[in-house]
Amino acid sequence: MHTLRIYRSKSLLILSSNVQSAFHLANMNSLQSENKTTSLSSTTKSLIKSTVHGLLEKRNIPFDTNSPIDQALYDDCKEIFESKFHFPLSHYPFFGTCLYIGVDLACSAFAHLPRCNQVHIAFFTAFHMALDDQYHQIHEQLEGFSERLVKGSAQDNPILAGLATILFDTNEYYGRLQSNLIVTSTLDFVASLMMDLEIQKMESLDSPSFAAYCRLLSGISVAFAMFIFPKDIEIAGYIQCLPHLNTYINGIKYDPFDPFGLAPLHPVSDDYHCAVTCFHFTKKNLRVTTRTL
Repeated sequence: MHTLRIYRSKSLLILSSNVQSAFHLANMNSLQSENKTTSLSSTTKSLIKSTVHGLLEKRNIPFDTNSPIDQALYDDCKEIFESKFHFPLSHYPFFGTCLYIGVDLACSAFAHLPRCNQVHIAFFTAFHMALDDQYHQIHEQLEGFSERLVKGSAQDNPILAGLATILFDTNEYYGRLQSNLIVTSTLDFVASLMMDLEIQKMESLDSPSFAAYCRLLSGISVAFAMFIFPKDIEIAGYIQCLPHLNTYINGIKYDPFDPFGLAPLHPVSDDYHCAVTCFHFTKKNLRVTTRTL
């Protein structure tokens, strides 16, 4: 049980760091937001902040929205972005916002990892965020992503190409089983975006099990759970905690891709019950992506 408490705290730390990122970006006044369309009201922001603060306080985890980003890591990532992915950040201003959140998550929730892992996590997060924000515009290319990835073919979109590169690099930082789980978690996320387009005409919205299934696909929880553990730790020592980690990461963490879009799952603990009760908002009212920040 002690081990489970440690992993549970790490999952809540992911929540804390992502919420901090959201408020950092709100304070930046969307300097890089060509995609901006709307903004959350101050009342809504205060409600989110107080709700999350109450949950973190219960777990004795500090809530500090003023903690500075690791500027050195951010600068390194910007240089790598231009040199490795071969297109300047100035041509894709929306990606700067995504990368900011990725760096903030990597240097806070994953500060225990080597620098190279943090860079990988920052880009992994950033490319997933960019894809989530842009998939309506590139849905035709998105549909062939998995097939091209399996065949080793070139992706015909810079976001998809960058995401594929990050997946190919996963074996450098994580073991084979970890890497497989990270890659399949991404493929599930891509499938969830495709599904989102396919089910627009779905007549019934009353199935809680389907909502939970969509969250399982879109949450990328398996990947972020695998990121917690360095490559040199035997996976047999923590793999049994993966279902528990998934529950916490999917149900409690602030998700930059689908924030507070919680499915009505059955509570498995007091903390989880508290989270579901407090965060049972709709996507329409609380969807926070680079467009709304």
